[in-house]
Parts: sequence; C-alpha cells; structure tokens
Amino acid sequence: MRARLRRTGLTAAGLLILAVPSTRADDTTLSPPAPAPAPALDPASVVDGASNCPRPDAVWAELATLIRQEHLEARLRALNVEGGPVAHVVDLGDRYRILAAGLVREYRDPNRDCAYRARVSAVFVALAIDPAELSPEVVPAPPAPVAPAPSPSASASVPVQRAEGCPASGLRFVADEGNAAMGLRAMGLDVINCGEKTRELNGYPAITVLDGSGAPFPEVRTVEGTDKVPMASKDPGPRRLTLAPGESAHASLYWRMHAEDGVYLRVAAKQGEATATIRPPYPLDIGPDNVLGTTAWQPSP
Repeated sequence: MRARLRRTGLTAAGLLILAVPSTRADDTTLSPPAPAPAPALDPASVVDGASNCPRPDAVWAELATLIRQEHLEARLRALNVEGGPVAHVVDLGDRYRILAAGLVREYRDPNRDCAYRARVSAVFVALAIDPAELSPEVVPAPPAPVAPAPSPSASASVPVQRAEGCPASGLRFVADEGNAAMGLRAMGLDVINCGEKTRELNGYPAITVLDGSGAPFPEVRTVEGTDKVPMASKDPGPRRLTLAPGESAHASLYWRMHAEDGVYLRVAAKQGEATATIRPPYPLDIGPDNVLGTTAWQPSP
C-alpha cells in the first residue's frame, strides 16, 4: 500500500486534503446587509437658546465628551427630541440658566467663563437625560446654584377673579397646578356654572397669557387644538355641552417650556364672551415666543 502511494506521489496528508469537501462560491450563505445607520442628530435639535455664554453648540460639544456618542444619540431618540430641544440655555449676564428634561437650574458666574459654563451645563443636561451613563470622574465640581428667583408677584393693579362668590357672568374659572415632563407643560382649566341659568358650550376657551403687570405676553399665540405643540396629547375636538347650575367642563392647556414666566390668564368660555383674569397656582414658563395649545371643552372627569 505504501509503495502504491509513493508511486502515485500521494501522501496520507494529501489524501486527507482530498477527502475534505471543497466549498464552492455558490454554496456560500450570504449574511443579510447591515441596517443603515441612523442619521446623526442635529445639535440644534438637542440644545437651543439665544445664549452667547455658554453657546448651545459648546454645550453640545461638551455633552458628547461626557456620554458615549452612540448611547447619547440612542437615549435622545428615545426621549423623542424630534418633538423639540431637550435642553435650553439662557445667558443672564452674571448668571446662566439651564433647562433640561423638565428640570431647571441657575448658576452665578460673574467672571463669565463661557467654557466652564458650557461644561457645567453639559453635566446638568447629562444628569437630566441619563445619570446612570455619566462617569463620576468627568464631572466638574459645579458652582453653587443661585437661589431660585421668586415667582413674579401679582400686581395690585391687575383685577383678578374674586376668590369667593359667583362672577356676574355666572361662570367661574379655575386652573390647576399643572405638570411637566421632558419639556412639555400641561395645565388643566375648569369652568364652573355658578349661576342660576343653564349654559351651552361647544368649542374652545379663549385665553391670553399675561405677564406680572397684566400685559399680554409678547409673541405668545393661543391656538385651538394641540397639534402645534410637540408631544402634547391629542385634542378630542369640540362637542356640544350643556352645563346646568353647579356643573363644570374641563379643557387642557399645553406648551413647551421657555425661559420667562407668564403670571395670569385672561380667559373666556369662548371668543367674544365676558373674560375673567385668573392667576394659576404656578407661573407658565412660556415666554417670550411660544404657542399655547388648548383642547376643546369636555365634560369634567
């Protein structure tokens, strides 16, 4: 046998090689193509604000050094940044304010160290977005925060709806404390028929946001419906309601957080009716340029 192998020029190793079946190109199983990467986030869709110190793009650059880029983008997409910026920075001269994911912090910095402001702002945003991902060794010691400024005070010259009794219109308006999540603000508004006559409703409240002096907030528009306010709940639409004495109806107000507070609401059951000025329990951080969306009146829950 060995002699025959030698004569043929084959060895045992060669036979082993011949025994192994070859793999042809057409037998190869092709892997499915990798999914296309998601488009990179636009920094302006994450951090915005008319701020020179720190600049929004500087805050974004610092944020990218604190959290791994792929994790940061995945987290921001999960937070639906397409609905509006997650963070907002405001330059207040010797102070600066950061708003992120429904949280607000204000710091004092008389030296206006813009690079350090950007770093502290990025840390605040990172903590608001995903604290578990932030490595402790990269967090700078933040300056002491400024004590929160008191809410704008009511002006004695602004006539507001009396706390007791029934207004001459026969309707009383009440705003609740509201709630906040991921930059979206929501507030409930109720109208109560405190008079002696039955009232008919079929549509939307008429609302004007006022500042602390009772003047309309510049560039704040009230619209019927909620489709102009990203991430707001859907407006169920108008329906005919009949309010007997003592009964009430409810509407919801939505806006995206901004830097300046509205203090009062001038409201009416519908456009053209008698108005009342009320002060909600908390200011509306809606100014100076924003949209207030309202749902139609619905039966009170």
